[in-house]
Amino acid sequence: MELRFLPPYSLNPHPIERLWKCMNEKVLSNKYYEKFSAFKHAVMGFLESLSSPSTEILHQLKKRITNRFHLYSSV
Repeated sequence: MELRFLPPYSLNPHPIERLWKCMNEKVLSNKYYEKFSAFKHAVMGFLESLSSPSTEILHQLKKRITNRFHLYSSV
């Protein structure tokens, strides 16, 4: 485990936000869940799939979750 300083606000979202965006695209985007239990099952299924992700998900996560932060001078 490695600790990294992340500014409280960044134009480049924090890595966890990029994971949520990926989940949103896979689980929530353009989908309707009749019952909360179905929604919960879909979200939990996505999160559980991260323990052994498909090649597609792994590629998307590697592409999105990086440490490429843009620093701007306040001068």
